[in-house]
Amino acid sequence: MFENLPFQTLQTETRYTPDVIQTLLNSNDDIEIDGHIRRKWELNHLRDQISKGSPASDKLEDFCVSGIIRDFHIPPISEDTRNHLFYLKGFSLFEMDSHYFTCRQSFSQYILFYTYSGHGMLEYEGRTYHLNPGDGFFIDGRKPHRYGSLQGSWLFADVSLSGPDLEYLYKQYTKNPSVLFHEPADGLFQTILELVLRLYHTAETFCDQKISALLYSLLTHLIGLSASSQERGIAATDNMQYLIRYIEHNFTKDLTMDYLARFSGISKAHLSREFKKYTGFSPMDYIIQMRLEHAAQLLGTEKKAISVIAAEAGFHNINNFINLFKKKFGTTPSQYRKSLQHLPPLP
Repeated sequence: MFENLPFQTLQTETRYTPDVIQTLLNSNDDIEIDGHIRRKWELNHLRDQISKGSPASDKLEDFCVSGIIRDFHIPPISEDTRNHLFYLKGFSLFEMDSHYFTCRQSFSQYILFYTYSGHGMLEYEGRTYHLNPGDGFFIDGRKPHRYGSLQGSWLFADVSLSGPDLEYLYKQYTKNPSVLFHEPADGLFQTILELVLRLYHTAETFCDQKISALLYSLLTHLIGLSASSQERGIAATDNMQYLIRYIEHNFTKDLTMDYLARFSGISKAHLSREFKKYTGFSPMDYIIQMRLEHAAQLLGTEKKAISVIAAEAGFHNINNFINLFKKKFGTTPSQYRKSLQHLPPLP
C-alpha cells in the first residue's frame, strides 16, 4: 500500500492539542519532545494538517493528535487547474491512538476518508456513523463535522480535494442519506488514489489533466456505490418496503422469522432471499445491526448500566450482546463508552 511514494513523517507520543501547540510555538525555536528536537516548522505543519481552512488565522479548530502522520507533498497548483480541473489539496495517512479526534467547521475543501484498520466514528449533519475497516466517507468540510478513534490504533487516509464541479457531484453522491461508502482495501478507490499520488510524484506530461480525469472517475465510482445502496431500498416491492420500515420501528421487540413470515405473508425462505436482495442482510442480521447501532447511541447518551442498555436495545443475553458488539465495533461496550469521553461536542 502506497509503496515507493515519498511521505514526510511526524511521530509523537505527546498528545498535541491547539493549546499545547500554541504554548510550544510561543517558546524557544527548538523544543525537546519525546526525546527528539521539534522545531517550530514541524509544529506549524502539524497544526496546518489538522486545522487548515479556518476562516480566521488566529482561530484553531479543536483536535487531539497522538501517533504517526505521513504527509504526502502536493506540488503547487496552477491557476488554470484551480479554475477548470479536479485536484488534491492534501493527502495524509494517519495512524492515531485512542485519544485522537478532529472537530472543525468552515474547512474549505471536500473530504474523502478511508479506514484501513481500527475503528472510529464520524458526526455529520446530525447523524453518527461508525467507521470500520473498509468504510469511507465523502463530506463537505464547510459543514461542522467531528471524527475520532474509538479504541486502540486507527489507520486511515485523509484526502482533501477541490474542483469547479465538486458541489454538483457531492449532491449526486448524497442522494443516498448516508455519507458512507464501503469497499475492500484492494478496490477501485485505493487503485485510483494510488495512481493519482504517483502522477503527482512523477510529474508526467499533462499531469494535471490526467489527475483530474482520475479524480472524476473516483468520484463517479463513489456515486455508483451510493446509488446501488440506495436502489436496494427503492426497488423493493411495497410489501417488502413496509416490512423493512416495520422492523426499523420495532427492532427492540422479540421479532422472529416465523413472526416476520406471517407478517409479510410469504414463506421464510422466500422472505430471506427477498430481504437480502434489498438490504444486503438477512432479516435477523438486519435486526441485530439495528440493535447494535441503537445500543452504541445509548452508550454515548445514557449513564445506565450496560445490561440495561442491552435489554433496551433488544438483547436479553448480556454475553451475546458483548460478543456481537465487539465483533462489530472492535471493542467492548464499556470500552466504547469510555472512548467517547475524550470527544468534545461539535461546534
